[in-house]
Amino acid sequence: MRQRRWIELLKDYDCIIQYHPGKANAVADALSRKSVGSLAAIRGCERQLLEDLRSLQVHMRVLDSGALAANFRVQPDLVGRIKALQRTI
Repeated sequence: MRQRRWIELLKDYDCIIQYHPGKANAVADALSRKSVGSLAAIRGCERQLLEDLRSLQVHMRVLDSGALAANFRVQPDLVGRIKALQRTI
């Protein structure tokens, strides 16, 4: 469900999300295994997209190369719904 929200948000913007397989990018592969989330390089996005990402609590930073890196945590909605229902019982 949450991934669907991200797709809906990003489809209106002209941006490129680049993916590098782990074999091609060992540093990114090591970082993606950390539990805090994954990093994605985003280029060519408008200011409104950046504001939307900040409102969704996406942590962003500019790398030395000038690329923009984003870090966010995704959790399944099902787990949250189960926990909420358990609290009501």
